[in-house]
Amino acid sequence: MKSKMSNRLTIYVRTGTAGAVIELTGELDHHTASAAQATLPAIELQPGQQLVLDLAGVTFFDSTGITVILAARNHALTSSCTVGREVSSF
Repeated sequence: MKSKMSNRLTIYVRTGTAGAVIELTGELDHHTASAAQATLPAIELQPGQQLVLDLAGVTFFDSTGITVILAARNHALTSSCTVGREVSSF
């Protein structure tokens, strides 16, 4: 379990049943995307696992946030993993 915090975004990495879960809370934008992307290389994935992005706590998301999702996807594919997401009902 690792977490990084800034004034705008909290990044919490935990292990779920299928693999790693990255929980983002706050704003995912051009100010915070680099911190989220920097978290990815430290996440160890095994082939067949799933990297889950929990975006339920994201309060603002701009186009730069898409680069974080693509980077997570690429990280997972490099490790022969899949990417999933957790969503909340509004």
